[in-house]
Formats: sequence, C-alpha cells, structure tokens
Amino acid sequence: MNIELQLATEHNLDGFFAYLDKHLRENGLGSTPLFQPVSVEASKLTPELEQRFRLAVPREINDLGWRKLFVATKSDAVIGHIDIRPYPDRHTEHRVLLGMGVDAVVRGQGLGTQLITFLIDWVRTHTAIEYIDLWVLSENHAAKALYRKCGFIKCGEIEDKFRIDGKSHAYTMMSLTVNRKVSVADVAR
Repeated sequence: MNIELQLATEHNLDGFFAYLDKHLRENGLGSTPLFQPVSVEASKLTPELEQRFRLAVPREINDLGWRKLFVATKSDAVIGHIDIRPYPDRHTEHRVLLGMGVDAVVRGQGLGTQLITFLIDWVRTHTAIEYIDLWVLSENHAAKALYRKCGFIKCGEIEDKFRIDGKSHAYTMMSLTVNRKVSVADVAR
C-alpha cells in the first residue's frame, strides 16, 4: 500500500474533515463496534469538533489548546489519521491523549500499526513527552489488540461508563511509555 503520512496544517484540513465525517458515521453501524462514545444517530462531524481541530492544529506544542494531527493519504485521499493532544489538567505536560482512525476500506492492512509506529517515532524525536495515553471502548477488541501489539498496556477499566442507545459500555484506559527520563534513583535500584 503506497501511503503518505504527513503533519496536517490548517491549509489541508478540508480533506481530513471529509474523511472524518465519513469515518464517524460508521461508528456502531452493522458489524462495526462503537469506537466513539456517541450514539449511532449522533455519530458525525459536528461544527464544534471541526472548530476544535481548526483552532488546535496550527498551535505549537505547549501552546494552550494545541493538537498535532497526522494524516495518511493514498492518491491524495485521506484514509487514516492519528493525533495527540494535551490533557486539560495542570501538571500533565509529560502526558498526551491519543486519537486515531482508519477508513473501513483499508482496515486490517497494517495502517493502524503504521500510524502508531510513526507517531511514537515522531514523539520520541520531536518532544519531551513521556507517555501516550488513550481511552477505548472496552468492546472494541480489534482496537485494543492493535494497541497491545504496539506496546500499550491496560491501566484500568471503568464499567458502565457510558449508556448509549440503551446499552451499557465500559471504557478502558491504556498507556505507553515513550520518553521516560531515568532518574538517579532508578539507576541505583
């Protein structure tokens, strides 16, 4: 698969938004598990979500409200994405939250692994971020398997976190250490 991965800028977001709207509309349809904690009816690109990306993507890491978005394209069409953003809490600058998605027509072909590997290498090379965290709906077994394959570990699970379309859903937190600084105390052990 001839895929190009690139950092998104405010100038190339329109193609990403077309892809993201299509992707979100697949949430929970047919055999696709819920991958967003949103009802099937509400699964679409909203003006609020679009605005959050538009405001965050141009910002540099450590600027308030930043987000780094990478898109995978094939023949100029976006077929996947991965992004990191900061926690809203103070004193969490060493951690980020991950979001990602892969177009249904290319799932199972290794793009998810390629996106995660690319992001991990980028974080290690360009940042001082030490941990990449994510939340995944617990019944999304394919996503959890992908994250485990890429080195993420399960940190916990919240049962009955969401009640969507009349069904209870658990939420799993996973994390990956990417740039942990070793202290003198760690070496002495």
